[in-house]
Amino acid sequence: MKRFSMENRRLSIIAKATIIIIWIVLSKIVDNEVIFPGIKSTIIELIKIIRTPSFIPIIKHTVYRSLLGFLFSLTLAIILGGVLASFSDFIYYLMRPILNFF
Repeated sequence: MKRFSMENRRLSIIAKATIIIIWIVLSKIVDNEVIFPGIKSTIIELIKIIRTPSFIPIIKHTVYRSLLGFLFSLTLAIILGGVLASFSDFIYYLMRPILNFF
């Protein structure tokens, strides 16, 4: 078990290093910060964004909207899938391929 875990960790590190190397090489090839920024400028801009006073309220609003969208979708799925499908054979057979796919 420990050997399997260490192998996964090693592969994870190799995959992350490969992605970073590809990013650096592509940014050097493109040589245009607007189209493909380098890793250093990306990290610097990320730190600037995080330090702005409006960062936390924006994140809170984004999480709120995401939860609201999820709850809306869940409510719609329960209504369409659970309630209407039990009353209508047409809706039941319409939803059946979608449910069997997942």
